[in-house]
Amino acid sequence: MEHRFINNQEWKGAKKRYELHVGEHVAFVEYFLIKNEKAYLVYTEVPKELSGKKIGFELVEMVLKDLEKQHLKVVPIYPFVVLYIKRHKEYTALVPEEFKYLIQ
Repeated sequence: MEHRFINNQEWKGAKKRYELHVGEHVAFVEYFLIKNEKAYLVYTEVPKELSGKKIGFELVEMVLKDLEKQHLKVVPIYPFVVLYIKRHKEYTALVPEEFKYLIQ
């Protein structure tokens, strides 16, 4: 099944979302970009048809890699993203010092 990853910056004005298209289904991470410095990851959703396939983990990893490539900091608000970063310590450097408490 083909996977297509996009950064949908046109979605709902200030709120943007990364999307992972898997067949006819779309998993996504909603975020706000503040001053082109910090991405606040506020919500994730994986359709029930894709549950149990680790699509959420794949999506969050792709999002974090893309934000890292853009030299942006990450504020993990949504619990799934927090959990992912706690389990993958290589991404803790993306979290600004004032928000490190979220991942401890």
